[in-house]
Amino acid sequence: MLFNYMFVNQDDHSRNFSFMCDESFKWKAMPAYDITFSKGEKQTREHQLSPYGKVLSDIGLEDVVTLDTEFDISLKVVAEALEKMQALRAKELPELLEQYGVSKKKQKQVLEELNKRNLQRSCGTLEGYRNLKHY
Repeated sequence: MLFNYMFVNQDDHSRNFSFMCDESFKWKAMPAYDITFSKGEKQTREHQLSPYGKVLSDIGLEDVVTLDTEFDISLKVVAEALEKMQALRAKELPELLEQYGVSKKKQKQVLEELNKRNLQRSCGTLEGYRNLKHY
């Protein structure tokens, strides 16, 4: 969910998740696939997921903390993942867009949309998630 939020993957839906049952009947998630920037019209205008009745683009840090707590996910792990994604967006993604010959127009669109996703709805800036590591 956070990757989709941070990288504006709005075409993520239930057919993009897979689980495998092993011989002892234990389920585990399979590697992610069909992950790409998709901000467009119709079904990709907004993400399919609506945590707490909010569209994904409107979630705030308090929603992330609530979800993590409800599903017993370590806030430290989430904070570290958010930090890595933020660094990737800031440094590596622009380089990769250039390296793979993405048009300047599309690069601008992608980076502008990504920069809108910063969890500011609650804590002022994405920097607020760093405080989660103290939980």
